[in-house]
Amino acid sequence: MTHYFLSISLLSGSIIAYEIALVRLFSIAQWHHFAYMIISLALLGFGASGTMISIAQRWLMSRFHAVYTISGLIYSITVICCFGLSQHVPFNPFMLVWQPSQTLFLFAVYLTLSIPFFFGAACIGMALLQFTEKVNRVYFFDLLGAGLGALGVIFTMYIVSPAQNLTVISAIGFCSILIANLGELRSHWQRTCLIAGITVVFIGYLWFNPISLRISPYKSLSITLTFPDAEVLSERHSPLGVLHVVRSRSIHAAPGLSLGSRHSIPPQLGLFTDADAMTAITDFGGDLSKLAYLDDTTSALAYHLLERPRVLVLGAGGGGAVLNALYHNAASVDAVELNPQVIDLVKRAHGDFAGRIYTPDMAYPVRVHIAEPRGFVRSTAEKYDLIQMALFDSASTLSENYLYTVEAIFELFEHLAPDGMMSITYGRLKMPPRGMIRLFATVVEALERVDGGIPAEQLALIRGLSTGTLLIKNGRFQPHELTAIRNFCRERSFDTAYYPQMPESEANRYNELDEPIYFRAAGAILSGDREQFYRQYLFDIRPSTDNHPYFFQFFRLDSLIRMVRTIGRNAIPFVEWGYLLLIATLIQAILAGLILILLPLFFLRRRSTAVVSHEPENLWADPKGLENRSGLDSKPRRFMYWRIFGYFLSLGVGFMFIEMVFIQKFLLLLANPTYAVAVVLCAFLVFAGLGSLSCQQLENVIGGLIRKLPRRRKSITAAIGMLSLIAGLYLQLLPPIFDRFLASPDSLKIIVSIGLIAPLAFFMGMPFPLGIDLLRRRHPNLIAWAWAINGYASAVSAILATCLSITFGFNTVIFLAIGIYLVGAWVAPH
Repeated sequence: MTHYFLSISLLSGSIIAYEIALVRLFSIAQWHHFAYMIISLALLGFGASGTMISIAQRWLMSRFHAVYTISGLIYSITVICCFGLSQHVPFNPFMLVWQPSQTLFLFAVYLTLSIPFFFGAACIGMALLQFTEKVNRVYFFDLLGAGLGALGVIFTMYIVSPAQNLTVISAIGFCSILIANLGELRSHWQRTCLIAGITVVFIGYLWFNPISLRISPYKSLSITLTFPDAEVLSERHSPLGVLHVVRSRSIHAAPGLSLGSRHSIPPQLGLFTDADAMTAITDFGGDLSKLAYLDDTTSALAYHLLERPRVLVLGAGGGGAVLNALYHNAASVDAVELNPQVIDLVKRAHGDFAGRIYTPDMAYPVRVHIAEPRGFVRSTAEKYDLIQMALFDSASTLSENYLYTVEAIFELFEHLAPDGMMSITYGRLKMPPRGMIRLFATVVEALERVDGGIPAEQLALIRGLSTGTLLIKNGRFQPHELTAIRNFCRERSFDTAYYPQMPESEANRYNELDEPIYFRAAGAILSGDREQFYRQYLFDIRPSTDNHPYFFQFFRLDSLIRMVRTIGRNAIPFVEWGYLLLIATLIQAILAGLILILLPLFFLRRRSTAVVSHEPENLWADPKGLENRSGLDSKPRRFMYWRIFGYFLSLGVGFMFIEMVFIQKFLLLLANPTYAVAVVLCAFLVFAGLGSLSCQQLENVIGGLIRKLPRRRKSITAAIGMLSLIAGLYLQLLPPIFDRFLASPDSLKIIVSIGLIAPLAFFMGMPFPLGIDLLRRRHPNLIAWAWAINGYASAVSAILATCLSITFGFNTVIFLAIGIYLVGAWVAPH
């Protein structure tokens, strides 16, 4: 039996690693939006496997070992094959609204990628039925393996390429099946050797012929590689992203450059992260005069108001902002970059081309810091004359970003020297305007938290054709500074959008819009009537906060309906397609899930009663001879199905709501989305597994505390009560704890994260095995159905949690999760 438990642990680790690997692969090949689809289809595969087992459980369980082996082998093979097949589906998310066929293609991708999860989950579901009296141990090994798999895949991302990760994951799946067959090595050694042979041939071939990753033609890297002379010079990979350095004479990157600039741009290399988000490495040959074009960008404005400033650059990238500071004679530059591989590419691999700007022993006053921006600011006592940030409208509108929130702006402002300035450049301005207006609103609210802050006197906003720059001063703008701002804009044909006491007649002069909307928006936000302005505006432009850090998500359903009624489908380009993809995935998950849940109910209600046995291995051997044994309900009453449905539905939704929100909240502490997913999942799953293993101890501890209920129902009530209490306390405790450790080393952050999650996850791991144990004693034929319900609920709630977080914030979703868990506690005694 032990070899089965080890097999389950390995298989579960492989499944969760596959889920995380797919998130990364789709972030590279497509966009971050697909992360939610991946999580949903993984969990839906679990639900679908439960449905299959519910319908055919007698046949399956009488052939447990053979079906377990075959399902595991199919999982291991389809891990790679289904991903390769999905890349050939002509799905184009940008055409989702105009071409109805794209919905079918989306469903085809969804269905194809769910196949491995279906067969992998089928193995675990059948193990729950085969070893019903040891369900807590099965659940423990399942969650333990999943937790270790979530952490292990992060390490493999440093060693092998993202696509090659699939080969490693497939190999782990094959190993799990080999271990399951060790118990029959003597009697069926030919089968074991056959499985080993298939493993060696399949994995060996793919290791030397890895599957290729097809990147969307709409991503920046794909577009750049269409240039005739484009050539990839370097490539790096890690959990922080896949980096490509591309050379082409056609690469000229200078965000915010004036159309009237007469200066040439030196040769540049393009540095791409996840095939998008390009930053430039510039060859200036050590001659700063070649960087004169930088003085014609909107981000140069601050240097015309400050002399020899001490500069902090957040997001150093290829070095553009650093070069801007050096060209303008900055006294010192602290350059902060999260990804060490970016620094390595600029400093070593292409150091000669970049002019060695990141090399400490060169003549440039530049200090490089590899750190998360907010964490670095929290850790330093330095005060800066200028803090430079660049913000580009992201295709990943569903991504959390904790650098552009009210709390972050407030912290950055606290590190400005007297009369110092913060300069935030926003690229890729869209029409109708939204991002720059939200940035302005976020900064205004942050300044209102500052003692003595007067936002109307401390802000200046200018814009070019597609880029805007917002200045925030630690003090009031003086008349000579306002004159310098006007002169800077006039000489470069930039528009002034706001400065203190600015008349409307000065707005909208060069890069004309139908109306001076930026100026009027700034006035409305600074007035006392801003709430009405927020409600009436076409997009959601309310300030971003740590509780609602979706800076690039502007979608409003009521506005979409209004626009569609006015201009039809032509309104769709003005909304974020990522949100529409999320909604489409949610609808498909709900419809598929309803079928998966109702279908087995149709069969179960017509099936003769199940049976119980003290030897779970014999439970399915002769079901007819064991029917109607004492202690069983011969036919579960009608409402019993709905109580079972309600209980396991509440567990799936509650668990996933809390898990998804914690992944998003802990991103603030852990900085990187992949790290956050891996660490939070690992902690939740491992400690939930330990909670499952400790169910018996909990039953013994609470003994006679709740006399009216049977022991297992007492345990369910106690476990849900404890997890609800801890989750409620964390709403208040997490923000100050994060503040305390934000500047700590990554290793300490991970330890703190695990320590915080452990007690909550421990109690979250108990209700499911306790519920399964109750079913084992009364209705064992419903165990697979309960597994399907839990998987379906998790699939839908993974997406629903994100939708609710975007709309109402993280804390609201946590409150909902607590309420849903309490519903489960109420249903359990019945």
